[in-house]
Amino acid sequence: MIKKIASAMILTLLLVSILTLAFNTQPVKASGTIYIRADGSIDPPTANITTTDNVTYTFTGNINDSIVVERNNIIINGADYILQGTGSETGIYLSGRSNVTIKNMAINLCGYGVNLGSTSYCIISGNNITNNGIGVELRWSDNNTFYGNDIANNNVGFELYHSDSNILSGNNIRNHDYGVDLRLSYKNKFCHNNFINNTNQIYFHLGSCENIWDDGYPSGGNYWSDYAGTDLCRGSYQNETGGDGIGDTPYVIDENNQDNYPLMIPYAGSVRNLNTGQSYPTIQKGINNASQNDRILVLSGTYYENVVVNKTICLIGEDKGTTVIDGVQKGHVINVVADNVTISDFTIANSSLESSGSGIYLYGINGCNITQNNIVDNNIGVFLAWASNNNISGNNVAENSWCGIYLSYSSNNNVISLNNLEANNWYGIGLLHSSNINDIHGNNITRNYYGIGLGSFSSYNVIFGNDIANNHIGIGLFEFSTNNVISGNNITANNQYGIYFNDASNNEFFHNNLVNNAQQVWQYGSGYVNFWDNGCEGNYWSDYNGTDSDGDGIGDTPYVIDGDNTDRYPLMNPYWLPGDVNHDLKINIYDVVRITGVYGSQQGDPNWNCHSDIAEPYGIINIYDVVTCTKDYRKEYTP
Repeated sequence: MIKKIASAMILTLLLVSILTLAFNTQPVKASGTIYIRADGSIDPPTANITTTDNVTYTFTGNINDSIVVERNNIIINGADYILQGTGSETGIYLSGRSNVTIKNMAINLCGYGVNLGSTSYCIISGNNITNNGIGVELRWSDNNTFYGNDIANNNVGFELYHSDSNILSGNNIRNHDYGVDLRLSYKNKFCHNNFINNTNQIYFHLGSCENIWDDGYPSGGNYWSDYAGTDLCRGSYQNETGGDGIGDTPYVIDENNQDNYPLMIPYAGSVRNLNTGQSYPTIQKGINNASQNDRILVLSGTYYENVVVNKTICLIGEDKGTTVIDGVQKGHVINVVADNVTISDFTIANSSLESSGSGIYLYGINGCNITQNNIVDNNIGVFLAWASNNNISGNNVAENSWCGIYLSYSSNNNVISLNNLEANNWYGIGLLHSSNINDIHGNNITRNYYGIGLGSFSSYNVIFGNDIANNHIGIGLFEFSTNNVISGNNITANNQYGIYFNDASNNEFFHNNLVNNAQQVWQYGSGYVNFWDNGCEGNYWSDYNGTDSDGDGIGDTPYVIDGDNTDRYPLMNPYWLPGDVNHDLKINIYDVVRITGVYGSQQGDPNWNCHSDIAEPYGIINIYDVVTCTKDYRKEYTP
């Protein structure tokens, strides 16, 4: 008895504190039927909806009567306002539409809350759809997604007619005559929903049709208020001792349909605030309810959202391979508008392919950490504009249609390190429009058009220790980008140029390995002088044919690039480890002695030795040079 009372109390608290959406309750404004026309216009223009880009349409107040959507590829954001009918009309009607998102609104007192006809690839999320005839109807509509909605007190929660392969996840479906009414609809997936106190939880008009009712083990299926099973066992076969929050026996719907892993308590949401213990159905709701410096964990799954991070938080995915934020080709997937945000362990995909659409977008933002993510299939993977002192590290940034990581408009003092940048259509890493003093190191950059591009007065950047291979152009410098240091990189097998110049001078190149590029260096025009050694050591060139008569590891004759550019001290062997300061292809006590013997000297001092200046900051022999040498102690070069 006590257990039943406790369960009832938990259920009540969950419904009140977690599942109920807070909407504005100002008086409803009568406006008549509103059309979002195919050309993007709003008819009538006086309706309580606004747009600045004909993509995102946002409520500015409560609305009476219907909305008819005639445009594809848009977002309708209710902004927590109410759409209220008069009892018979449809709240939001889509016919023949695709890729429309409807979110964050209350819809009530309509014949149909949301009605989709011959419509596909739409997302309905974070809405409160109550007291209608039918909450949501689909007719001949496939591949749509419904998640995080509270569907309650309608005659029918969901009705699907000839509609296949839709996903219904994380919804509360409660207090209906029919929770879900399925009519000749197949292969729809239902998981993590709460079916509560519906007279008929699931009903098959026109005969049984097979659908999917769980997400496997241990993710689980749905919560059913009339499930009478126990939880004494665990495991995918529920045959191991110990409960796991999943019923030991399936919830049987009919002979063709059963939930193999019914949940024992209502599903509270897959977005969890680790500071407060609260759970939410969508990432955006988790952020909206967070406080500064909270940590938000997003469990594995696919979240069809365009997320705005507007406060300093840590946003963490459970597993970057299985925690996916899909922007459904609208705007930015994640738009960061607060400083000192951390984003890690997600797959971030499918931004708008127009203009600046990005996986992660930082505008005027500082101090953020973007680490350990898969950032794929966007227009731009990561875009920083007027953004400084950020760290982008350990990410896989691949197959974006324009650029992998793009710094623009005076984005300064950022660190881009240890990323994999592969198969982006233009830049792997692009620094443009006076983006200065950035640190780019330890990245693997392959199969892009430009591995790294610096242009439009981007200067004083340090690019070192990167593997830049199999791009069209390895490194490109153009449009008056000067005083950059490019050191210790492997620039190999790029199929047009290893390094390309156009209107760029006074850059410094040393300790790079330029190997088997179709053309090692190409300068467009003449008269642009760059520096190809540090005063005593230059670069390794796979096509250098000189000799080394004194065996000091440096060629006896310069490597001539063109009439304006010459490497005076070409290396005879690939530059492999900076600690090998005496070039005997091993790191031992002789290298340590050589560095410590000139410790503290600066460039220009009598005892200065450029061979010992192997680590940033260049121009002084200090502890960083000693550490760089000793960390690889006893290593030997093996070709």
